[in-house]
Amino acid sequence: GPNGRLSVRHVEEVVPMDREAAVFAITDAIATEDPARALGVLHLLLRQDTAALALVGFLTSHYRSLARIDDAQRSGVGRDDVASAAGVHPYRAQKMTAQLRTMGAGRLERAIAALDEADAILKSSAFGDGKAAERRWMEQLMLALCRGQRLRLAAGPTALRSL
Repeated sequence: GPNGRLSVRHVEEVVPMDREAAVFAITDAIATEDPARALGVLHLLLRQDTAALALVGFLTSHYRSLARIDDAQRSGVGRDDVASAAGVHPYRAQKMTAQLRTMGAGRLERAIAALDEADAILKSSAFGDGKAAERRWMEQLMLALCRGQRLRLAAGPTALRSL
């Protein structure tokens, strides 16, 4: 690094982040409403050529697992049996339970709705000009998730005529 010093950014630029760690890094940032961190991890993944649609898929899977854990907890499943009831590894269940504690009412449902909207947008032939549009939509998705909102179509109602 410059002046013989390394920063986290220097390391992140040369060491690829594994997908599970990236999903938890983004979802932890979202849960704590830290858009700067969520966008930072997003940009790191996009620089590593992670496909936007694949990332939406990973995040959707994560949030659906959160929903299964939430359902298991609400139905009275014991703490030790939540992972099994939700179909996730106990370590993941523990981390996800911690994330659920930080989420306000309705936030999980809005996150899943925003991810479904992002999936539809990215699969649309009218969503925009390739990588630059993917990046913009993914940035909007991260901000919506951090704010606990659904995805807002910044390009206006005619942007997705094909949907």
